[in-house]
Amino acid sequence: MSFQVGQVVGDYQVEGVLGRGGMGALYKVRNRISQRLDAMKVLLPSVRSSSADITSRFEREIRVHASLRHPNIAELYTAFQLDDQLLMVMELVEGPTLESLLAHAPLPVELSVGIVSQVLSALGYAHRQGVIHRDIKPTNIVLSRGGAVKLIDFGIALAEFNPRMTQTGMVLGSLAYMAPEQLTGLNADARADLYSVGITLYQAVTGRRAIEGANEYEMMNAHVHQQPIPPVQHNPAISQELSAAIVKSLAKNPAHRFQTAEDFRQALSGYMPTSSSAWPQLAASSSETGMHERVATMLPVEKLPSSSRFHSAALAVLNRNLAQYVGPIARHLVMKESRDAPNLDALCQAVASQIAKDSDRAAFLQACRAEFGAETRTVMAPIQTSAPTPPTPTAVTQASMDPAWIDRLKKDLAVQIGPMARVVVDRAAKKASGPNELLATVAAEISSPEERARFLARHRTH
Repeated sequence: MSFQVGQVVGDYQVEGVLGRGGMGALYKVRNRISQRLDAMKVLLPSVRSSSADITSRFEREIRVHASLRHPNIAELYTAFQLDDQLLMVMELVEGPTLESLLAHAPLPVELSVGIVSQVLSALGYAHRQGVIHRDIKPTNIVLSRGGAVKLIDFGIALAEFNPRMTQTGMVLGSLAYMAPEQLTGLNADARADLYSVGITLYQAVTGRRAIEGANEYEMMNAHVHQQPIPPVQHNPAISQELSAAIVKSLAKNPAHRFQTAEDFRQALSGYMPTSSSAWPQLAASSSETGMHERVATMLPVEKLPSSSRFHSAALAVLNRNLAQYVGPIARHLVMKESRDAPNLDALCQAVASQIAKDSDRAAFLQACRAEFGAETRTVMAPIQTSAPTPPTPTAVTQASMDPAWIDRLKKDLAVQIGPMARVVVDRAAKKASGPNELLATVAAEISSPEERARFLARHRTH
């Protein structure tokens, strides 16, 4: 069951829903005694009854979170059971996530460093308590209305008092921000968190991720093997020294990174916001909307290339407005449509068709009309959108192969190359004409000729 607004749950009254997923829900609640507004995280009964692992992880999150007290970590207040539900009550952090701020454009360098410095302060403390977060990413970094950065979601944190949490070959975390040693199944320590912080800082100052890939396999492979482009090459406002510090945090070998959060934070100290910079301006915002607006005024005008029809400044404004509704893909959409649109009116209409909600689309078109005036005089005309054509089913070659054999292949390959074996086999199976071609393709991922030969011998079908 889910709670309804106004419902009383123990000593708390539900004020609203903050988020909901397949495993649980997060509510805004009011303590009926103290009248304080808190956040309540609930694990759904169906999940508790069907997955002992998820239940154990939630209980572990409660114990780990309860051991931490730091101004940059959202505080856990209490946890309790009510009937067949497990609930956790924590500090309510009202404000945007770093991810939502980055949907518009890269942040100013000083602002980015100020945010990450507070994250490193929280991590330095957690690491000294023997806790590794293991899921540092922009969605888990929240900027509170008071200006303090709060690190949230210790759901997959690893504590020294429970070092056996992760099974061999098991990957937990968010792929785009995970350290190479996490992906290859090696024992990851606190330096894996620092890698994730580096990926996050890189994205904050450049507007793009240091490691990218068209699919899971490519991204995993890039984390392990690909050297990121120094961020200064994407953003000249970044100094060579800061760029080098970010690159150091992204070293493939943990021994070549900063060894502690304090070391990383010290390397960033020269780029921290001053009292007259953007940081206190941001902290002064009294609401999430106000914070977004203040961040927007701090952002430099993004320099999109001009075309024969449109000036770069017009494209930048269009990109910024569209990003509020579709996120970072706005830049790609604007540039793509600008190649064929005959005028600014048509361009606004074209990119507006990518906004799903009618109300949001109308608000975007209204903003276009306000920004560009007479050039978009027909921009408020209704947009006719057709339903997307369903993809044509394609043959799946692995259907003709023995699923048990493919499963054995994945498990055996994982011993050689780590958890990415699953992705490697699935990807190759879609292209292989048969078992022998699949076997040869995945065996090529094994670097040792001797191990490769043994692997082939074990799995040949004839």
